[in-house]
Amino acid sequence: MHRTLWLAALAALALSGCGDKGDDDTGDGAGEGGGSGGGDLPSVWDDHDEDHCEGGEYDDVPGATSYFLGEFTKDDDTWGGTEYWVLYANDAWAEADNGQDCQIAWTVQLTETDPSACSVCEYGLEGGATIDLSKTTCSQEGLWSGEENVQLSYDVNDDGVTATFYFSGSGTYLGEGHSNGDGALNYLSDPQCDYF
Repeated sequence: MHRTLWLAALAALALSGCGDKGDDDTGDGAGEGGGSGGGDLPSVWDDHDEDHCEGGEYDDVPGATSYFLGEFTKDDDTWGGTEYWVLYANDAWAEADNGQDCQIAWTVQLTETDPSACSVCEYGLEGGATIDLSKTTCSQEGLWSGEENVQLSYDVNDDGVTATFYFSGSGTYLGEGHSNGDGALNYLSDPQCDYF
């Protein structure tokens, strides 16, 4: 996802209230891309609170609880993997626009750089991402229109156990996950409520 769009989406974290939805394991299209991100990492796919936005004042507005997550492995100085935007639809979105739990996936290739905005980070990651329709289950193409090919830039605080991701330049927190200290990382953002 484009860094600017992610920043806007992450800024919405302070807003709450959305709908409800079910389980990752229902085969409903969200949370199905998961793995450990390579190496022996704990998965971040089980850490979703699909009902984070349930019971708010916006229950009747089409929307979703959403997360961003990434899974990466290193080969020399190149990090490859997948990033996801995972959406757990509320009832209003399901009824109004045939919305459903789903995910949008991007294949990512990043090179290791110096961190730019994070003084405690061990390295930065810069590169590009391309939409991966084979792992994308959202049928609403407008959700990713204009974001098929994007540039990414992160700073990573990696202590060999925990990996914390920040946007380069701004230093804005993106998410936290795991590191195996040997070339495998993942992260999960905080949940947010998005409305469509």
